Amino acid sequence: MESVHILDGNNFFSRVFFAGGRNMTAIINAFIQIRRKNKGRFIVAFDTTKSERRLKLYPEYKAGRKTSLTPEEYEEFKKNLNAFIKILKNMNITVLEGNGYEADDYIAITTQMLKRFHVYIHSTDQDFLQLVNQRVSVIKPESNGEYTTITHDNFFEIVGVPPQFFVDFKAMVGDTSDNIPGIHGIGKGTAAKYINEYGNYSDIVEALKPKLNEKTKSKQPSKTEMKIIEGIKAYELAMQLVDLSLVYKDITLKNLVREKVENTKQDMNAVLEALTEIDSEDCFDVVQAVCRTFKN
Repeated sequence: MESVHILDGNNFFSRVFFAGGRNMTAIINAFIQIRRKNKGRFIVAFDTTKSERRLKLYPEYKAGRKTSLTPEEYEEFKKNLNAFIKILKNMNITVLEGNGYEADDYIAITTQMLKRFHVYIHSTDQDFLQLVNQRVSVIKPESNGEYTTITHDNFFEIVGVPPQFFVDFKAMVGDTSDNIPGIHGIGKGTAAKYINEYGNYSDIVEALKPKLNEKTKSKQPSKTEMKIIEGIKAYELAMQLVDLSLVYKDITLKNLVREKVENTKQDMNAVLEALTEIDSEDCFDVVQAVCRTFKN
């Protein structure tokens, strides 16, 4: 089975930038390393807008995000990120971004569309773990420079819950980075415990409900179990926000992906223009070499 690698663009760029790679040469070199280690078609997805669907459901989605950067550093961050996106678009790399969709949406729909390929998702974002199956793996970069590849076979050992229940796990605990609350008072350890014992959230609630009719106090639901039983609205909202399979039937998104894949081309003049805008023309030769070596 042929391989396709999908890079979570913002995740990659942020890791390189905050590790000290605050110039385009460092960022391009880091990208080269990933391309050399991973053969096959390469696709990069970015968050350049917030999800319109999620904001309609939950206006507080991703609200309150903070940065440790000064205003000047943040401008530098945005300038380099925008230049990186422009460069990739003209390096014969398929770039997926914008149009009211996030990287999560693009990556989910692309993995679903590429049924004849083994897809490797490169990211530290746990959202993508719900996509892991027999032909989809997640390659997670570690702080020591090594990588952990999460597959269907080692999923439980690494993550702590079976792959088919990960989205339930995610909805129960929420996601503070995206301002998704989940069920109040239910942490990762508790969610994993009940999922591993009973299955998905619906099965957990059904298993606990009979305890509500018990007259003996010791047999009645514990405080934690009551939080789970009463947390259905929070769970359902979180599922609408975190379940990536909800985009599988989005025809508009599918057509956007097809269009971007078909229109992928190489334009070295556009690459040079982007590099010149950020005073990084010195790495033009590096980019040109990458284009020659890694044509899709």
